[in-house]
Amino acid sequence: MYKLIAIDLDNTLLDDKKEISRENIEFINRLIKNGYEIVIATGRRYFSAKELTKSIDKPLIILANNGSIARETGENNILFERFLNIEDFRTIVKMGKARNLHPVVHVDSYELGYDLIVEMEIENPAYGNYFSKDEKRYKRVYKADRRFRK
Repeated sequence: MYKLIAIDLDNTLLDDKKEISRENIEFINRLIKNGYEIVIATGRRYFSAKELTKSIDKPLIILANNGSIARETGENNILFERFLNIEDFRTIVKMGKARNLHPVVHVDSYELGYDLIVEMEIENPAYGNYFSKDEKRYKRVYKADRRFRK
């Protein structure tokens, strides 16, 4: 018998208020108590997923950033990480900028206090409604930063 259940957040666990209902939290807690391993699999950032699941009694594994990182919530230990190689990253950014797009790069710098890298202030209209007004976990990288040029 399988003892692992992977659950998405958006359009699955989260309600219209972007919260996990009390019923779902209680159900997940019962599953954990009965020996099931619960994995949250989400496109969201680790920090966001961890905040949304903090009402769950036990540490979970969160597969975040569209599968590029897995961490456990107890000690925030990294279980695995898979990122784009730097040349593919540069190509994608260059092609986006050629189309007048402004990259929002999801990174795993949880311990450093940010999960996103942007090139402009997040209030810039070019980002549309991507950011909430309370967003604090980002780092602004200026165009002169050598890592993002070429």
